[in-house]
Amino acid sequence: MLFRFPPSGSRRRSEEGRRSGGGFAEGRYARLRSEGIGHRERDARTDRGIRLDDHSERYREEPQVVTTDFSVSDFFSPSHPDGIVRSGDAAIRDLTSRLTEITDSVIRPRVRRTVTEFAEQEIVLKAENGEPIPGKYRQINNPVAKVPQDALGDPEVLEAVLIACAQGGKSRSLANFVASKIVDDPENIIVAYPVESTAKEKAKTDFFPMFKSVDSVRKRVFESATDKHDKTSLMQVRYPGGFLKFPTTASPSQTASTPSGCAIIDEYSRVEDTDEGDPRMALRARMSRFVFYKLIVASTLVGKNCRTMQAYKETDMSVPLLPCPKCGHEHKMTFANIDIGRHLVEKVDDKGNLIVDPETGEFELVPGDINPEDCTYRCPSCSYSMPDSVRYHALEGVLWKQTAPFFCCGRKHKPVVDGNFLGPWDEEGICVCPVCEKRPVGIKDKRGFRWSVLYTKTPLRQVIGVFKEAEKNPVKLQQFWNDWMAEEFEIEAKIAKTGVELLNRAEDYEQIYGPGVEVPEEVLGLFSTLDINSSYGLDFNLRGFGLGEESWGVHYEKILGDVEDWTKDGPWYRAEQLRRQLWHGIRDDEGLRVYRSLLMAVDINDYATVEHGKRYVYPRIGKGVIPIKGRAAGPLWNPTASLLGRHTDAHYPVGSIAGKTIIHGRLRITDDGPGKYHWPADEIDIEGNVVKSHGYGEGYMTELANLKSRPNHSHSNGSPDRFIPEVKSVRQEAWDTEIYILAAVKAYVASKGLRSIDDLKPTWRYLHEIEKEDAVEEKDLVDARRKRPVRVNPNPKKPDGPKPVPVQRDPRARGDRI
Repeated sequence: MLFRFPPSGSRRRSEEGRRSGGGFAEGRYARLRSEGIGHRERDARTDRGIRLDDHSERYREEPQVVTTDFSVSDFFSPSHPDGIVRSGDAAIRDLTSRLTEITDSVIRPRVRRTVTEFAEQEIVLKAENGEPIPGKYRQINNPVAKVPQDALGDPEVLEAVLIACAQGGKSRSLANFVASKIVDDPENIIVAYPVESTAKEKAKTDFFPMFKSVDSVRKRVFESATDKHDKTSLMQVRYPGGFLKFPTTASPSQTASTPSGCAIIDEYSRVEDTDEGDPRMALRARMSRFVFYKLIVASTLVGKNCRTMQAYKETDMSVPLLPCPKCGHEHKMTFANIDIGRHLVEKVDDKGNLIVDPETGEFELVPGDINPEDCTYRCPSCSYSMPDSVRYHALEGVLWKQTAPFFCCGRKHKPVVDGNFLGPWDEEGICVCPVCEKRPVGIKDKRGFRWSVLYTKTPLRQVIGVFKEAEKNPVKLQQFWNDWMAEEFEIEAKIAKTGVELLNRAEDYEQIYGPGVEVPEEVLGLFSTLDINSSYGLDFNLRGFGLGEESWGVHYEKILGDVEDWTKDGPWYRAEQLRRQLWHGIRDDEGLRVYRSLLMAVDINDYATVEHGKRYVYPRIGKGVIPIKGRAAGPLWNPTASLLGRHTDAHYPVGSIAGKTIIHGRLRITDDGPGKYHWPADEIDIEGNVVKSHGYGEGYMTELANLKSRPNHSHSNGSPDRFIPEVKSVRQEAWDTEIYILAAVKAYVASKGLRSIDDLKPTWRYLHEIEKEDAVEEKDLVDARRKRPVRVNPNPKKPDGPKPVPVQRDPRARGDRI
C-alpha cells in the first residue's frame, strides 16, 4: 500500500526541486541522479521496501513515498519529526486524525453566514455616501430589521414582503442582502424598479457606493473582470458566478430575457400592470423552474389596499412586538399609545373670556396644542411612560410573531383573536399547531414583515412634529400614515369626477366679505399668468395666495383675438390692462384696500407664437413679468434658477409633472386651511342670467376635473407621467395656468429671499394713497415736459433729423468690375 505524506505537515519543495522546477518526487529523483543512481536501482530499492532511515542522513529531510504491507505495525506517522514509520495504536490514531481533517475540509459543507453576520463583518458605511451613522455596520442601530434581513437570506424562505416606514432600513436591508449574495452565494440577481430613472438613481446611491466601500464585493465586481464582456456598467454589474441587473417593471422584455433565481421588486406599490399582467406574478412564473428561488417585494404603502398590502396578506403577516421594560407585556406599537403632550387648558370664547361650566361652576377644560417636547410612549398594559432613551433600549428585544391564520390537522387556527396574541409560536416566531405541536408544512415559504417609525430610533418629538404639521392637511395626513406609520390610509374626499362637482364648491365673495369685494381678506398677494394659444388668443388667470399657500381665484379670462394683432383692439393690449388693473379688497376704517399683480409668468413654449411672446415679455423683465417654459421632468421651480437661453430663447424652466402632483392633491381638500383652492361664484339674476362673471365657469372646471391621476409608464425615458386626460378632446389650459401661477409664487418667494409665502407681508394698499401717488407722478411728468429745453439747430444750413442714407447703385449699371 502506497502513502504520500509531507514531513511534519509541510508541503514545501526541496531546494533541489525548486532549482529543477519539479515537485517532491522530482527533487528526490534529482538527488538520486546526482549520485549516479539510475532509475532501475531506484525502482529496485523501492520494490524491496527499503526505509529511508536505513540510508544516509541527507535522505531524512523529505521522505515522500513509502511502501508497506498491510500489517498494523507498518503505518507511516506524519507527526514524527523524522517522518519514520511508527507502529501500534499511535500510528492508527495519527492516520485517522489526518484523514478526518482532509474529509472535513473537502466533504463537510461550510457554515452559512446570515445576512446580518455578513453585514457586521464586511460592510463599512461612509459619510460621503450619505450614511447617517458612518463606520462599521452595526445592526444594533436598527434592531427591528434584523429578522426581516436574515429572512431574505434564509434558503427556506422562497418569497418575502417588506413594508417599512420611510428611512426604516428597507433599502439598507436589500443592499446588504445583495452584497451577501455576491460574496457568499453568487447567482443572477434582478432588482427591478417602476421606472428607469428610479433604477439609475438607486444604483448610484444605494448599491455602487457599497460595492466600492466593501473589500470583498469590490474584488468580485470591479477587480475580477478578465475581458470587455465582464466589465461592470451602471445598469448591469458582473461578477464571478452571475450578474446583477436593474431592469424596469414597465418593460417585460427586460426581465423575460434574464434567467434568474433571485428577483427583487422595490417600490412595488407604484408598479403598474403591463401587457403580461402583474410583474410579480410574471416573475414568479418564470422562476418556477428553480427549486429554491427567491422573490422579494419591498415598498412603502400608498393609500388603501395597494399592491404591496395585497402581497403582504398572502404571507404569514409577521408583526414586531415590543416587550414592556416594566411589566414585560408584549404588544404592537401604535400611534394611539403615544402621549403627545397635549395638556388640558381653559376654554375661551371669541372675545378671549373664560367659559364657566354652569353645572360645576368651574372653568371648562379642552385639549391644548401639541407639545412635541413632552412626548413619551406609554405601555397599554401598565401605562408605563417610556422616554426615547428607554424606548431605544427596549427595541433591542423586539420579537417578530406570525399573525396570519393557518390550517393544520384539519382545522383553522388563529394566532391573534380580537387583538390578543394567543399563539403558540416557536423561537423564530413561526406558529406551531396546537394539536400536533409541529410547524405546518410550507408555512415558512412566504414571509411578510411590516414595521413603522415607532420601531426605529427616530425621536418622538420629530414624529409628533410631522403629525402636527399634517393634521389639518388631508394630503399630508395621508402621507404621514402611509410613509411614517406604515398604515393604510386614504383621503375620503376624492377629486371631483365632473366639472359640476367642482363648480358647486364656488363661493360668493361679496356675501362672505362684503359688497364689491374681489379679493378676500386672507390674501397676502396676487399672482397671474398668461398662456399663449395660436388658435384663439390668450388665457389670463389671476389668483391670490395666503398662509399655507391657500389660494383664492380672482379672475380668469380667455382673451380672444389674433396674437399677431398689437393694436388696442388686440389681445395683448387687454392682457396689459389686466396686469396693471387694481383689484378691490375689503373696506376698513381707513379706506378701500386694493391689490395689483406682483408677478406674471408668461409661457413662451408655443413654437408658433414664441416671437410674439418674447416681444411682450422681454421688455418687461424686471418689471413684474418673467418668461417660462414648461417641461415634464424636474422640480416645479428651482430656487437657484436663472434665465436659460444660450442656445434657445431665454426662459425659466417649470416642472409640469411636479405642479400637477401638487395641485391634484390640493383639489381634494374640502376644508378651509393650507393648500385649499377657492373660486368665486358668478352673480346670477332671478331669471338665471349671469350678471357678473369671474371666468371660473363650467368649462374651466371641466378642464380641471378631466385630468386623472393614473400611472403611465409608456415613455421611453421612464418619465413618471401619472396624469392623463380622461377625455382627450378637452383642453388643458386651466391646468397650465394654475401650474404657472404656482411657479410664479415660488419664483417671487425665492427672489425676495423668503422661506415660504407665509413670510410675505400683505401687499395691499389703500386706494386713496395710490391715487395720490398717481396724481403726483402725472404732475411731475407734465412739469418735466414743460421744462424740457427747446432744441436749437446750431447749423441752420443743414436740415434737422438724421442724415439721409445714400442710394446704393448697382455697380454693373455703369460698367464697373465686380
